Amino acid sequence: MDKCCSHCAELIRSSFSVEPHHYLNIVRHSPGSSIYRCKVCDTMFEFTEHDIFLLDVTVEKKQEGHSNHSACA
Repeated sequence: MDKCCSHCAELIRSSFSVEPHHYLNIVRHSPGSSIYRCKVCDTMFEFTEHDIFLLDVTVEKKQEGHSNHSACA
């Protein structure tokens, strides 16, 4: 979390009661939720009708690294 930009840090501290900031790009949109990634720090959030979730992408990055490593072997 120490790699968050100031905009994402403010969003996290705000108890998730605000809208996406202008550095967030939409990654995926479905009827019930939208996923955004920050252009500055790569932090990801899921916005639903009632909640905002901070997504942990370290698992995703580890899996990508593992699959890349397997492909090279």
